[in-house]
Amino acid sequence: MSADDELSASQLRRGGELGKVAAHSAIRRVRSRAVTLGGSHDERRRRAEQDALAAADELITVLGSMKGAAMKVGQFLSLLDLDMVPRSARGAFNQKLAILRDNAPRVSNETMLGVLGAELGPKMSEFAHIDPEPLAAASIGQVYRATLVDGRSVAVKVQYPGIDAVVRADLKNLAIALRLYKKLLPTVDPQSFVREITGNILAELDYEAEADNQRRLSVRYAGHPFIQIPDVIESLCTARVLTTELVTGIGLTEVAGLDAETRDQVGEVIYRFYCGSIHTDATFCGDPHPGNVILADDGRVAFLDFGSSKTMSKGSLRLEQQSLIAARAGDAAGVASILRRGGVLVNEESITDEDVLDYVRDSTWWHMNDEALTITPQIANTAMIAAVHPATDYGGHAREQRFPEEHLMARRVEFYTCAMLGQLGATANWYRIEAEWLTDAEPETELGQIDQWWRRRTFSD
Repeated sequence: MSADDELSASQLRRGGELGKVAAHSAIRRVRSRAVTLGGSHDERRRRAEQDALAAADELITVLGSMKGAAMKVGQFLSLLDLDMVPRSARGAFNQKLAILRDNAPRVSNETMLGVLGAELGPKMSEFAHIDPEPLAAASIGQVYRATLVDGRSVAVKVQYPGIDAVVRADLKNLAIALRLYKKLLPTVDPQSFVREITGNILAELDYEAEADNQRRLSVRYAGHPFIQIPDVIESLCTARVLTTELVTGIGLTEVAGLDAETRDQVGEVIYRFYCGSIHTDATFCGDPHPGNVILADDGRVAFLDFGSSKTMSKGSLRLEQQSLIAARAGDAAGVASILRRGGVLVNEESITDEDVLDYVRDSTWWHMNDEALTITPQIANTAMIAAVHPATDYGGHAREQRFPEEHLMARRVEFYTCAMLGQLGATANWYRIEAEWLTDAEPETELGQIDQWWRRRTFSD
C-alpha cells in the first residue's frame, strides 16, 4: 500500500466511525433523558458518569484517528476539566482524552524514512545515523533522532505524505463531531472554530516557514539563562522536513512529579515565554502544549514547535496592553473606550461598560489579582468557561462583539498556558510578573531579575 493509500484508507474508516458515533450519541441522549426521569440520585449520577466516559471513548475513536486539525481539538480538550463531566468522573475522563494528546497515530517508519530520502536527496549523506524508530508522533508528522557526520545529535521532523489533503478532508468530519459534542464547547460556532484551527494547521504544514520562525527565535534567545530554543540545521530543511538541534531532558508530565520549587520555576518560565513574549517581543508562539516543553539536562526550559507563530502589529499590541492596564485598575469606562476605539465593541446597545470589564476580568482573573496563586486544573477550567460559557449574565452579549484575530489568538495562548500551569500546580504572583511587561515594574522574582539583566545586556544597543 502506498503512502497516500495509507491515509486515504484511514479517511474511509473515519467516515464510518463518525456515523457510528452519531448513532451512539443519539441513543445515549435518549437513554439518559429516560434515566433522569426516574431512579435514585446515585443511579442518575452513575449514569451521567458512564455517559461522560462513553463520550470520551467516542471522541477518541473519531478524533484520535484523525491527523492535523482534529488532533489539535483533542489536545486542547485533554488539558481541561469540562463542566459537562460529573466531578467524580473527571479524572478518568481526562485520562482517556490524554490519549489524544500523547499517542498520535503513526504512519509506517519505512514510508516516513522514504519521504525523508526523497526530500533531502544527496544531502542524506550529512547523516551518520538515523534511528529507525520515531521519538514522537505529532499531529502532522513524526520526529526521528539522528546523528550528523560532524557528531551533532539532531531531531528530524518529517511530514506525513499527503497530509495536506487529509487535513482538508478531516475538517468536514471535525465540524460534524463538534456539533455532536456541543456541550464541550457550548458557545463556539463549529465552523468558526474549525476555521481558526485550520489557519494554524495550514501554517504548520509549511516547515520552511516554521524553520524561519524557529531560527529567528533561536537567535533572539541565544545565550538566555533559562530559555532554550533549539538551533535549526538549515541545510537539512525543506517544506516537508525540519531538522533541529536535539534537546534531551524530561517532559512536563515528569516535571509535574518534582518538588514544588522546581515546578514553580518551570511554570514561571512557561508563563514568561508564552504570555510575556506577546508584550516583550510582540510575538506569538501559538501552540503552548505539554509536548512542546522540555526541562533540559542543562537546567533550562526548552521550547519546541513554532509552526504557529505570529507577530502582533504595534496598534494591536497597544490595544492589548492598554485594555489590560485599564482592567487591572478596575476602570470599566476606560476598558470600554479602548475596545471601542479598537473596533471591538460593535453592538454597544447590548453590553454596558461594566459588562465589558466583568468579561475581561472573569476570563483573565488569575493574573489580575495582586496575590500569589497556585494554578490548578480547576482554575484553568474556570478561566476558559468564563470566556465561552453562556451561563454568565453578559456572556451572550460579549460574544456579539468583534474580537480581532490577534486578540483571540492571545486569549487562546493564555488559556493553553494556564492549562499547563494547572498541570504543574505552579504558584506565583502572576499579576506582578505581568506588571513587568505592562507597566515596566521592577521584577521581584529571581527569574525576572535574571531575565531583565540578560535583556539589558543583550539588547542595550
